[in-house]
Amino acid sequence: MPASITASEYEGLQFTVANIDKAFIGYVSNAFVPSVLRLSGGASSRNDISISSTGNVGIGTSSPTSKLHIAGNNMLINGTNPILQFQQAGVSTSFVQASGDNLRIGTNSGNSAGSMVIRMD
Repeated sequence: MPASITASEYEGLQFTVANIDKAFIGYVSNAFVPSVLRLSGGASSRNDISISSTGNVGIGTSSPTSKLHIAGNNMLINGTNPILQFQQAGVSTSFVQASGDNLRIGTNSGNSAGSMVIRMD
């Protein structure tokens, strides 16, 4: 049975097995993390998934600064010919795709005004 915890900065449910924190679902607010919903696979202080009061979602961060903020070294997209699609105003404009042994980067066929720019600063 989860235990309810209330502290100066955490409020929620802590799941513990054999005195080891296994998961936390709750609200966190302090000087460093203003108002986030946190879901973690351990103690309440871990930063597994956070949802800010502005709707930003963070994975591996307690303070997401964009709609999806991923902190860490790897992001995995798995599947047959997986694709990362970019849109503006609901229209697909460009993509990155693994296609067989090839990596495809480009603009979508309906994006006649777009071009691919490679910049080296």
